[in-house]
Formats: sequence, structure tokens, C-alpha cells
Amino acid sequence: MLGKEVKRIDEVREVRVVLYARVSSYEQEQHGDLDRQLELLRKYAQKKEYRIIEEIRNRASGLKEDRKGIRRIFDLTEKGLID
Repeated sequence: MLGKEVKRIDEVREVRVVLYARVSSYEQEQHGDLDRQLELLRKYAQKKEYRIIEEIRNRASGLKEDRKGIRRIFDLTEKGLID
């Protein structure tokens, strides 16, 4: 190994994320709940040094599995755009 170049395996890799905020009602949306959720998520992502690819806002019941925002997250994942 002397004199040979050693490859580093502990290199830091950028983590790509999507932020997802959801409320159940129009009233919650108007009250600013989505904005508050996204602000907290942005702060967390910044602290962890994550790269935010996209922010998704959803107004839908938590019981509804086929939400547009969730489908978008699956799409980004399948395309390899987020980690």
C-alpha cells in the first residue's frame, strides 16, 4: 500500500429530499398550518444539510391514501430524484 493512492470511502454524499406538508381542512390551510409545517421542515433540512428538491402542499384527509402529493413523492423516488 505504500506509495499507492488510497480512495476515501467516507466521503459525504448530498441527501436530496422533498418536503411534504398536509392539512385536512380549508380552515387549517387558511390559518397558516401548511406554512408553519414547511418552515419547521426547512429548518430541519437546513440543520441536516439536506438539499430540498421540492416542497409539496396537500389539503386532504389523512385517511385518503391516494393523495396527489404522495403520488408525486413516489414519482420522484422512482425517478431517483430524491433519496
